[in-house]
Amino acid sequence: MNNIIQRLTLLAVCVLAVCCTKVQPTELSSPLVTYQLIQNTQTKGASPYDENETFFSWAWMLEDGQSWTSNKSAAQLYIDKATIAHGLDGWSDISKVNYWPKSGYNLTFFAASPSDELGAAVSCTPEQGITITDWNVNDHLGTDVLVADIVENKTAVDNQGWAAGVPTIFRHALSKISGFTFNLHKDYANGHSSGSYANGDVVFILKSIVIRNMPQKGTYSNTMPSESNIGAWNKAANGIYSYTWYSNASGIPIPYSKSNSVAIPGSGLSPYSELYLLPQLYPADGGPSLEITYTKRTYSGPDTYLETPITASVSFYDLFASTGHRLVINRTVTFNIVFSIASNTINWAPDQQD
Repeated sequence: MNNIIQRLTLLAVCVLAVCCTKVQPTELSSPLVTYQLIQNTQTKGASPYDENETFFSWAWMLEDGQSWTSNKSAAQLYIDKATIAHGLDGWSDISKVNYWPKSGYNLTFFAASPSDELGAAVSCTPEQGITITDWNVNDHLGTDVLVADIVENKTAVDNQGWAAGVPTIFRHALSKISGFTFNLHKDYANGHSSGSYANGDVVFILKSIVIRNMPQKGTYSNTMPSESNIGAWNKAANGIYSYTWYSNASGIPIPYSKSNSVAIPGSGLSPYSELYLLPQLYPADGGPSLEITYTKRTYSGPDTYLETPITASVSFYDLFASTGHRLVINRTVTFNIVFSIASNTINWAPDQQD
């Protein structure tokens, strides 16, 4: 009899334990949360996201009938800074299995990349979205910081229409200089070349390209109002650097071309194939500048000439006048520089591509 009472007591305890367990808004029959990497930028010629790379993901949960725009303050954190990597099942959390909530709930997703570089600097809240705190571009010159478009109010039903998971579109959170091209206003060498120069021929020889006093530290938020839908940076007072794109005592003669300017320096002659910059509004005074050092060589015969060293400088405030004196986020800049013999003038023309 005592044995029967003990068994009944044990059964009652088990039933009570089941009844008191909190039911989470997931079901084993719910589909897995996976991610579909569409591209790593919205620009022309966008390249696929590197499958060897990883990124962070956050998801916030609301009840059906609530929207992210109106009810984000009530959102509950559902996926907390998960590291997402590519595997046999596509892109998913490397540390745990995440299921979509059961019916009655929706999710809003945020993502930032690369996870190994961003580390503790990146966070996410409903109010601020993705925040990257005190990011020093100079300490991570090879890092292409990417932030994904917010994917709002999605459910497991939406997931059924996605072939490979949550559509994730990454966009560049920085901007970059991709190179310099040089040309002459006209053929000042009059068709002559080395060994055949005549009296009055002029040759321009590039000696250095230096970017001076560039602020490279700031805090980013993808919900901060900006000229784009990508977010914006608040520039810090410190973190100012200079970069020598090219320097050579012998220099490079700048050829004249009727059609295409020449990329100078050529491949391998600069320490940078590209240089990431913090998007920012440039001040009218005391801000960064682009400095070009060159020599104007005026010939009086095939091997006789007079050399005039010249240093020309222009502020980034003036360079980016067409965009409100601002380096816009997610821009690739090529500087197209044309020399003129008239008063030793230079035409500075930054070409900006999204």
